[in-house]
Amino acid sequence: DGGRRQREAHVAEELAVRHPQRPRRVHRLRVGVAPAIAALFLYALLPIVRNTYTGVRDADPEAVDAARALGMTDGQLLRHVRLPLAAPTIMAGVRTAAVINVGTATLAAFIGAGGLGDPIVAGLALSDTRMILAGAIPAALLAFLVDLALGVVERATAPKGLRTGAGHRPRASPRR
Repeated sequence: DGGRRQREAHVAEELAVRHPQRPRRVHRLRVGVAPAIAALFLYALLPIVRNTYTGVRDADPEAVDAARALGMTDGQLLRHVRLPLAAPTIMAGVRTAAVINVGTATLAAFIGAGGLGDPIVAGLALSDTRMILAGAIPAALLAFLVDLALGVVERATAPKGLRTGAGHRPRASPRR
């Protein structure tokens, strides 16, 4: 990418001017975007898998017993009882993974994958706080927005009987 090479050349020039004893060229490990995405995907698996397992395992025993009493097979039990009851827990794992990955993705700049980590890496190389913040603040805001959006999705995926919040009012029992 031509723009990235120009930025790297600019960083190298700034380093040479500010720190003449350092080499004139910035050396970075060049791996790229695909390995960074693969690493982020693998990194995200743990909270998602752990929360899925926990949510399915800890589904309300009374609901599971009632479903068994109705004659549901294990597959039906999983699809119709355990997974719906586990949905908020599963979404919490997805939410955690997404927020962590937004922050971790900034490290991909160290292997040549670019992104919001580029100004952070350049700022670190130049000891330029403003440049570091130019990458860190948008990354933090992005993580916050991802958390908010997935929080809405998490609440929406909860079964109706488990939802709480402003829009939920318990039914009043009929008076006789």
